[in-house]
Amino acid sequence: MHVRSSLRSRRGTVQILYALLFFGICGIAGVVIDLGSARHTQVVMQSAADSAAMEGMRFRDATVTPDVDPDDDAPDCRTIAAASVSKSFTDADLGDGRTIRYGAGPVYILDESGFGPPELAAAQTLRLPAPADRVSRPRLERNRGANLKEGDIVAGNYAYQATSGPVEDADYTRNDGFVPSATGDALLVRLRRSDSVRDPLAREAGVSSSGPTLPFLFARGSLIQPSTSGYNPRTDGITVRATAIAQAVPAKTAGPFEANTGTEGLAPFALTLTYWTTPIAGPITVEADGRLTIGGATIGQCVDSTRVVTVGRSMIAPFAIPGPPALAPTELALANYVPIYDTFGAAGDRLIGFGLVRIESLSPPTFDRLPRGTAFPSAAIPLRNVSAAVLQGAGNDLSDPALSPQLDAVFSANANLRIAPSIVLAPVLVR
Repeated sequence: MHVRSSLRSRRGTVQILYALLFFGICGIAGVVIDLGSARHTQVVMQSAADSAAMEGMRFRDATVTPDVDPDDDAPDCRTIAAASVSKSFTDADLGDGRTIRYGAGPVYILDESGFGPPELAAAQTLRLPAPADRVSRPRLERNRGANLKEGDIVAGNYAYQATSGPVEDADYTRNDGFVPSATGDALLVRLRRSDSVRDPLAREAGVSSSGPTLPFLFARGSLIQPSTSGYNPRTDGITVRATAIAQAVPAKTAGPFEANTGTEGLAPFALTLTYWTTPIAGPITVEADGRLTIGGATIGQCVDSTRVVTVGRSMIAPFAIPGPPALAPTELALANYVPIYDTFGAAGDRLIGFGLVRIESLSPPTFDRLPRGTAFPSAAIPLRNVSAAVLQGAGNDLSDPALSPQLDAVFSANANLRIAPSIVLAPVLVR
């Protein structure tokens, strides 16, 4: 009898515990859902920033003009990067009355008027904007002129630096080796959804832009507390940023001319690094074995231009072929990527890069080097049909790992190839 009485006195205990825990569980679930939404928004924004940085680097402008209208449609890297972001968030019309709206996360309107202090964050009315405005649509500023470090699009130089703290400070000074410069070798693209009061640098006319913060919904009634600086995520929303840096590096792989797209490809001859960096005058002669000579001195070799070749490739058959070189008339004006090779002791002659040329004739071989700016050819000469590669660490030579240290020396900061004129550069996403 005593045992039964004890059991009766405990009836409902689980229900009480569940009721007490339910509110805490709901708060945690709300935070998880809202942070998941923020993470998804950041991923979408990062994808757009990555594409814009890469596309902008393909048309890298070496200098900027302070008096250029920031809203013009000049075909430079800044306009192209901004256009890439806009295209990433263009709606898709399905043709049956339905539209898929793409944006950098959702936009909500929360009305807290008449509900007392901001601490009552859950006591608000949620309203949705017009259908076309229910997603954030970034529109990047060009940041020409002073090329300010907080801009949406920043030209600069990049040399990787390890950092143990924040990569970017509150004033947008970066600690990873990126330094703004009008004539650099890198391009930074930045997307933001941040509070204009706490991040005034994010909304400067012609320089930077920002969408609204991403508000908490499910976690709005949770016990998230304000920070010591007064920031309250429940009422001020979540700041979301995405930053990408693309850099110009010597191209590692190049392929043949593509007739169906009219895309430039490999030239039918390769040149030595010595001749490329210090050309000698005189007519070029094609020897029976395919060597290119000037006054008896070897300056190059006829090659099979129908292949896809990579840095480290050995300059022997079947890549090296007997002369004379040949190209179809339609290819002659487009075969712009001439392989450059050097000798590596017992490893022999190896491909180390590609030069940018315009071939005028093959009998005898004559060509002009195409000019380029500090980092890239002009917008009229986009880098096509050249795949990029990060030239760092070991593994530059895919066919002979033992040769990698020597190739690393070639691609070091002071190597002749990196400072040689008209070297084909390709965009690489470095951060």
